[in-house]
Amino acid sequence: MSDGDAENANGYVIRLRGPWLYRMRGVDTGDGHTAFRLPDDWPLLLAELARRSVRGMTLMRSFGRPTGIGPSDRVYLSVAWDGGSVDWRLNGTTMDGALESPARIDVTGRLAYRNELAIDFLDPSGSAPEVHIEVMAAG
Repeated sequence: MSDGDAENANGYVIRLRGPWLYRMRGVDTGDGHTAFRLPDDWPLLLAELARRSVRGMTLMRSFGRPTGIGPSDRVYLSVAWDGGSVDWRLNGTTMDGALESPARIDVTGRLAYRNELAIDFLDPSGSAPEVHIEVMAAG
């Protein structure tokens, strides 16, 4: 386990700190993506959005399917953020019921070997979003 992971009696948590990519809405930044880490680089990202007078952005991150998942275990994707509602997608599919913070959704049946998470913030502000995967053991 890495320093971003935590264990408990019922499973473990994987914190998705980085690297993340972002794309500012309506701004051409060359390749359209710049890497950063949460929460460390969040203030710099907000400053860049303000400098460019941009309100919306998309955060993107890939991650692998957690290992050691049994047939009865559950995997949850959890996101908490300040501000208004967001849209988020896992592997291109919009996550239902994930518009208000904090959001926690069972993604066990939606995970692939390699996964892509995208979060669209309409008006990012406040503290950095917290994103993690919870693997909960059955029983």
